[in-house]
Amino acid sequence: MTALDQAIIKAYLRQGGASSSDEVESNESACLNDAPPKVVCALQTEPARPRGHQFPGVQLPLPSVPLETLGFSSLAFLDEIAKAMECPGSAAVAAGQVNLPDANRFPRQERTPVASDVPLPRRAFEPMLRVDAISWPRPSRRLRQVAGRQIEHLADTIRKAAAAGGKVIGIAGYSCGEGCTTVLLAVALRLVELGEKTLLLDGDLVRPKLAEQLALANDLGWRDVAAGSVSLEEAVTQSDSESLALLPYCGQMTPVDGPAPSEESVSALLNRLRSHYDVLLVDLGAALTNGRAGGVLAEKLAARLDSVVAVHNVQSTSPSHLAMLRQHFRRLGIRERGIVENFVDEGVA
Repeated sequence: MTALDQAIIKAYLRQGGASSSDEVESNESACLNDAPPKVVCALQTEPARPRGHQFPGVQLPLPSVPLETLGFSSLAFLDEIAKAMECPGSAAVAAGQVNLPDANRFPRQERTPVASDVPLPRRAFEPMLRVDAISWPRPSRRLRQVAGRQIEHLADTIRKAAAAGGKVIGIAGYSCGEGCTTVLLAVALRLVELGEKTLLLDGDLVRPKLAEQLALANDLGWRDVAAGSVSLEEAVTQSDSESLALLPYCGQMTPVDGPAPSEESVSALLNRLRSHYDVLLVDLGAALTNGRAGGVLAEKLAARLDSVVAVHNVQSTSPSHLAMLRQHFRRLGIRERGIVENFVDEGVA
């Protein structure tokens, strides 16, 4: 006998519907032997479905007798059902005797945002190394004055390319002494005059002397950043009075004999620099054609450039060597912006 059957019998006994337990058992046996009639319940909202007690090999139908015949109220019936189902108060709620709170009396309280819910603003890129001003070398200042119109034209070309998305521009030559660093600094000087936020990256793995030319010293470089040993903020030197920054190739403490940074890490480094600067000028020097061990890393760097400018010292480099340099550009898939013919003596480059 289930808890529901027991609840019905207990309610019937409390209402005085049966005089003894024998009568209850006889009534129950009579109900079990008769065919199950339809359940009649005043509180029922839809026709009851035939149910029964499942025992191994026996199908016992649920006794179904009108509540009026049993002689007890529907509320008592609901109370007993609630007790049997271990849900106190369910009958009172179903009978409509419990006043539920009005939703309008208790307006929804808006949750106050906490500190963890508010997104933190993106931290601005701030290099740790700062200088008051850049000490521009004399050869680049002289070239800016002597060939001012040509330098301005080249700077305007680079500026337009950067505005179109090609921010990373390399300066390369066939051999050492072509004047790549001098031309790069003269163009950088013009870009700073125009207010362009410019970064100089030393990609000359043969003679990385860009920091020396600017009288800056740094114990770290972009090789350390690409290798994951230091952060980018630690390796960049920023000028406070000019919109110019420097990222050397390596520092005094950089282990250049170790494994070279991967192509993916070099690409990730350049992509991050793109988001912080308007123009990135890369001094490649003669790293692409020198043939030393650094040439592999130089090619990884050059392959990620948006374009390149070739510098040709007509007094020291033959046209055939210039053609070989341009062939390297095509092999690496670098767009060539133009050729700068340098007539300055090799000693001032």
